[in-house]
Amino acid sequence: MKMVNVAMALAFPCFSWAQSNPGECVHDASVTERFLVVELITGADLPTREELRMAPVDRTYPFTAYYPSGAPPQPGETALKGPVDHRTHTGRTVASYERTVPGATERMAITNNEQALGRVFDERIGQIENEGKYPVGRWKQGETRDFDTTYYTPRGARSSRTSINVEKLSCRFEGIAGAYQIRWKVDGGQRADYGYVFAPGRGLVQVVVYKRAGG
Repeated sequence: MKMVNVAMALAFPCFSWAQSNPGECVHDASVTERFLVVELITGADLPTREELRMAPVDRTYPFTAYYPSGAPPQPGETALKGPVDHRTHTGRTVASYERTVPGATERMAITNNEQALGRVFDERIGQIENEGKYPVGRWKQGETRDFDTTYYTPRGARSSRTSINVEKLSCRFEGIAGAYQIRWKVDGGQRADYGYVFAPGRGLVQVVVYKRAGG
């Protein structure tokens, strides 16, 4: 994979982040507080009231990944299916979505403080406790929340801090109102740093890779 990336970089020596920058999710500054439902992540029909539920889903999400480093954009695809029961490291059983990403299968659930959706399992890592990755529940514009997260790797438990920053609590993406844009980091961006846009009816539509996990 590294050899392919190098070859692509050489093939596009003048390719800049400005040229590859995706269409903007136009910020609606009038929205300063909002209840973010799980359906904004799954792309399912929005509920009529403020509630967090793991409704059935079986769907694939095409998206485009962008790289501030100047590498060419790359199309990607992820899938969600569930809910399925998952037994956590602490023995709790939680409702989760099975998430398929390039090269791995994960399981995601509402974290135990009901502030985020996060991984509870990743086949590349193992069990995961209290990760915050995508915001759910009530959030404010510009807000950042930190989550003390434990990754139970084959080499032992590793403590980290995952964080979510709401860059745009409400924005319009490709004509769709009510989308939102976030920045997700692991250990302040040292281990991973990504931007995401989710849109009603579509789910994940855009990824910005500032630092690839494990990179």
